[in-house]
Amino acid sequence: MRAPLTVLLACLALPAAADSLRDHALTLFEPLPDRIDTVAGHPVTPEQVDLGRMLYFDPRISDTGQFACATCHNPATGGDSNRDTSIGHAWQTGPQNAPTIFNATLNSARFWQGWAEDLPATGDSLLQVGAERTGTPERMVATLASMPAYVDAFTRTFPDDADPVTFANATTALESFIATLVTPAPFDAWLKGEDSALSPQAREGLALFIDKGCATCHQGVNLGGNSYHPFRVIRTPGTEGQPESIQCFSVVEDDGTQYLFRAGTLRNITLTSPYFSEGSVRSLPLAIQIMGRTQLGTDLSDEETDRIAAFLESLEGTPPPITLPVLPRESALTPAPLPPLREE
Repeated sequence: MRAPLTVLLACLALPAAADSLRDHALTLFEPLPDRIDTVAGHPVTPEQVDLGRMLYFDPRISDTGQFACATCHNPATGGDSNRDTSIGHAWQTGPQNAPTIFNATLNSARFWQGWAEDLPATGDSLLQVGAERTGTPERMVATLASMPAYVDAFTRTFPDDADPVTFANATTALESFIATLVTPAPFDAWLKGEDSALSPQAREGLALFIDKGCATCHQGVNLGGNSYHPFRVIRTPGTEGQPESIQCFSVVEDDGTQYLFRAGTLRNITLTSPYFSEGSVRSLPLAIQIMGRTQLGTDLSDEETDRIAAFLESLEGTPPPITLPVLPRESALTPAPLPPLREE
């Protein structure tokens, strides 16, 4: 019978113990790839990445001209918005917290409740679904086609297309840019054999993370982002002032239908407060304790919480350098932005 990983902590200084922990970890996790060369069946090209970068930062592809992809998924702030929930189309406040865009290409579960199963559908949904909706495909294409520099960029990027300025090609370019947002972290270096990449406390936290059952939902290359689970947050000491948003609860209807929520990626979790699907908790230690109690049925001590938090800190990676693009100039044919009025 395998001894619990916590038993190994007494001899973590020994190479054999470190190797044993790493061997076990490699059955649950995998290091980030150095780069992503293919997305949704198409190769990632430099031209697609450059065009996708422009689209990602251009608010004019939204109906009101106010919102870019980077508005809610800002690479300068951990790949998210640091808001409880997003503000989107018609200045609506969305019901859910914007997840990080970093390493998102490697997620197999999309959105908090699985609106889209693959990245192309994700791109379509991001532009059209709910409060986060920013624009219609037809208006987006008309806007892009009105700017000669965008037409030239699409033509260079998709030279085999008779009409390259299409919504599908814009989505492909966005996918290619997002594929570059990979953030290698100390944990990846440790998985690859660099013992000094993790502190003793982080290794203790990793062992606890596995032994307590956190890795049941948070595993794989992104430590999450690949499965859905029921989740109910119970009022816990320190959360009395937090809103009881329905988005953070597992709801079972009379017919047995159960709402499931994605186990979010834990990569860069130290940068992406507030936490949970509706952004109700801003303290990472408190979030860890809530998950322990509600999902694992255990009360984590402050010491255990600190060790797990130290491990999660090792998932904070280095984002790639991003040069802010100079966007194409508008023309007389560019549609004027629609007024940002609320929908009835």
